[in-house]
Amino acid sequence: MSSTLIAREKASELHIYPERLDLLHKKLSQWVDEGLRQSIAVRIMRNGQSIFEGAYGSSKPKPDTTPLTLDHIFPVASITKPIIATLLMQLQEDGEIDLCEWVSEFVPSFKHDNKNGISIWHLLTHTSGLIDADIESGVNAYLRDELKFTLPENNNDDGWDKIFIKARNLMELPEIIDTREAVHDTWATIARGLPPTHQPHKLMSYCNTGYQLCKEIVTNVYGKPIEEIAQERIFKPLGMKDSHFILPKDKWDKVVRRGEDCEGYPWQNDEGCFISESGAGGLKTTTGDIIRFCEMIRSNGTLNGIRVLSTLSVQRMSQDFNYDLNAAFDSWTLGFNYRGKKFDDSGILRPSSCLDHGGWGGSKIFIDEKSGLSMAFFAVHYNGKKSLLAPFANIVYSCLSK
Repeated sequence: MSSTLIAREKASELHIYPERLDLLHKKLSQWVDEGLRQSIAVRIMRNGQSIFEGAYGSSKPKPDTTPLTLDHIFPVASITKPIIATLLMQLQEDGEIDLCEWVSEFVPSFKHDNKNGISIWHLLTHTSGLIDADIESGVNAYLRDELKFTLPENNNDDGWDKIFIKARNLMELPEIIDTREAVHDTWATIARGLPPTHQPHKLMSYCNTGYQLCKEIVTNVYGKPIEEIAQERIFKPLGMKDSHFILPKDKWDKVVRRGEDCEGYPWQNDEGCFISESGAGGLKTTTGDIIRFCEMIRSNGTLNGIRVLSTLSVQRMSQDFNYDLNAAFDSWTLGFNYRGKKFDDSGILRPSSCLDHGGWGGSKIFIDEKSGLSMAFFAVHYNGKKSLLAPFANIVYSCLSK
């Protein structure tokens, strides 16, 4: 059934058709049974009330049949970005930064021509002029042309790791014992020295590198690791007890595991993922935790009397900052996708003001202040299978009577 007792007993008050939620339960079960997803976890709130909670499928790949529960933890990849954006908004409220300031004020190693200064808000809206593919090519060109390395012909990690460690020594960078961290730091150091390939706010290009820089701004200003900051400023105040960047080892067995035929494999099964502090994709969380974050945004910065953001900050995070760019898909807020005029894979019934964010591997959140909805759809997505976000969202919206 998965519709909650509140949904059934207070359907008139909540203005919902509970039989439509019964259909949603049926469809979610069907999608798992038909092999479209390994597993799906869903939570839906309407006007602050939980109306749907369901877990479907297995927490591990076949032949294991360990049932998925709502307590299982998902690496949610890019759903990390709204968390980082929230931390930046808090810093702005505290008078520590302003989003119009240049990135180089807070990340000194980020070099660029001052005439084309990149501001923090450009990073948040993916309009910095930094393009991930161009940066990747630029780093490779530097290794090949400046440092004279012969680059591996494939994506063999060991080969690349060895090159970056040698490059680190040639560049006389400080020693870092952990190989993963040393490789990442070397790549980032080279990347920051590259010029942007476009001027700020001339085009929108979804950029993970930009949110890595956002995280560095946060950690540099606080002088603390991102895990400590996020716990202190967001997770603990909101009661997000299973949300982490560095997931404690005693929670590793709660992480959903993916089969070889699933998006996110093998990285999202890896211990490196469990302790990743990436500002672009390091969050590990549950549907129960993330729905609390969504409700805080939907409720103008508060949850259960606890204020995390000011009303005005949430309003700024809810408006399209790319309204003056050309394409409908350029629409973006300070941390969220803005539906605007998009005809995409996430449902035509959601209003233009709806906020959402997806994450590699199959996760999605929706925040719709106009309709009073917060939704979390976490799934293990089989490679090559169609998106289920539009049918999911359209069924949910069809259950609203006003």
